[in-house]
Parts: sequence; structure tokens; C-alpha cells
Amino acid sequence: VNFTASDYTQGGSNLNFDWDFQDGGMSTDQNPSHQFENEGTYVVEVEFVEISTGCLGTNTRTVNVQAFPEAGFTAGDSLPIFCAPANATFIDTTVSNATHSRVWDFGNGFSAVSSQPSTAYSTSGDYTVEMIATTSYGCADTATVVYSVIAPAGSFTIDIDTICRGEEITFTLQDTSQVYDFI
Repeated sequence: VNFTASDYTQGGSNLNFDWDFQDGGMSTDQNPSHQFENEGTYVVEVEFVEISTGCLGTNTRTVNVQAFPEAGFTAGDSLPIFCAPANATFIDTTVSNATHSRVWDFGNGFSAVSSQPSTAYSTSGDYTVEMIATTSYGCADTATVVYSVIAPAGSFTIDIDTICRGEEITFTLQDTSQVYDFI
């Protein structure tokens, strides 16, 4: 946080400054910067003394400090794998002392803002799901998980496609993969 104070009085005299940031931090700079390490409400006080007369004055301002959220989410079980076609539901598990909003990007062209959104994955592939949690002060954090959407796949051929009742036909699997090949 940057603080600014004037360096003169109406009579043209210069001032000395003593800042108290109410978190143990102090400064004698005219325009100090200060970093608050903990969330909370701080009543920052500046005491100024006119150099030529010794006259004293004070001023205060309230600074509200909010912590960053710790963004997080889950979907289904603990494995980042879905079987296609999948309708996945995500649950916001963000840790925050303040209320927060969220913006989801599901990696499939869809997005949402609710705390427990769902989306569909119709084709196999890797999808990067991102959720940005933002507090009312604009403090934000991002959680990202890559989910693999998988499905058994394959095709087959037949040696003939017309037969008479009682005749045999041969089916041959081609290009087959199993789900456990991806896990």
C-alpha cells in the first residue's frame, strides 16, 4: 500500500512524519510503502510535527486487508480420468475467509460461474480444467487439473456379409484398445 503526505503547512513550514501501520511496521518517510502480511483491518496513523514550531497533528485511515483464496476443486473420484461420453460435475473446494466468485474453463469450449457446475465430454482426449477463485477485493488464485477422457475403441471386419442360415461368418477385431491401456 502506498501512502502520501504533504510536506508543508499553510505557513510554508516543513514537517517530520511518524507512520504507525498497526502491525508492528513503522516509517519516518514522507510517502512510505508498506506490505501487510496478515489479513485484517488496520487503522494506519501518521503523526506529523511542524519542524519550526514543534506543533503536532495526526491523521488516520483504515486499510482493509484480505487474504488470497486457495483455489481448489474436485470432480468425481480422485482419479483425473473420465470415460467418454462423460457428464462431469465439478465442486469448488476453495479455502477462503472471504466470500468468493469463481470462473470455470472446462477445456472443451464451455465455461461456468456456479459453485458446482457440470459439463459434457463427448470425445477422448486431454482437457485442462481451470477454476479462478476471486474475492470481493480482487484477490485471486487459480486451480488447474488436466483430465483424460478415455473410451474403449475398435472396429472389426467380417469375411462375408451375406450368408444362409446355419453358415459360419468370421469376425476379426481391428485397431482395438482397452481402457486399462490408458491408466
